[in-house]
Amino acid sequence: MTDAESRKQHSEQFLAKSGVIVDTSFPMFISDEQARIKSVEEIARRAVAAFLTAQVAIGICNDEDLQKSVAVFGYLLDKHNARGELTSNERRYFDPEHCGEITREDAFEMQWRVERCMPLFWTLGMTDGDLDYPSRITDTDEIAKAVCSAKDLSEIIAKVDDLDIGEILSNADTCMRMHHACVQSRELGDPEIKGDLDSDVVSEQYLGFCWMVGACEGDDWDNPKTLF
Repeated sequence: MTDAESRKQHSEQFLAKSGVIVDTSFPMFISDEQARIKSVEEIARRAVAAFLTAQVAIGICNDEDLQKSVAVFGYLLDKHNARGELTSNERRYFDPEHCGEITREDAFEMQWRVERCMPLFWTLGMTDGDLDYPSRITDTDEIAKAVCSAKDLSEIIAKVDDLDIGEILSNADTCMRMHHACVQSRELGDPEIKGDLDSDVVSEQYLGFCWMVGACEGDDWDNPKTLF
């Protein structure tokens, strides 16, 4: 049995125990040879840039002072030297002249990117253990404190010894199967398929894993292509 086959089997057993109806005919996610895991620095820069952008979006949705949010989170962005990591979509949120043009609908979508960051923060060892089972929105207070308190990005990076590739791919496989169950649940109109998984949380975390492991042409953070 290959490592990928073993991961598939482990994911199916875990999800079955968690009350998710698993489609065992669904293929392996990605092999070790196909995986193109991002470096620790790439992961840290993307996680911080996306997370801080999402904070501005959350402020917009909560009718908070937009210019103050741009200033505060822009300062943190520069402290971590991550402004150059912003995607074209994210840059709009830190543009003092044009951020006011962002619609509430766009901001609502952007604030969900917090969940897309969670696999990255987990890989960086910033989630205090395993990723929470995605049955509800993730509490990111501790992540926010860690990002704010770090003197710069190098401090976050320095805390990571070596990436556990096997563990990353194992969690990626499980998340992909969670996402597949959520999609099937919606398409078939059967909520029992996904158990108590939160489809929105799972979908965003799946995209985060796709980007991090180089799967499914998911390198475009704003417009990732996935299997389904």
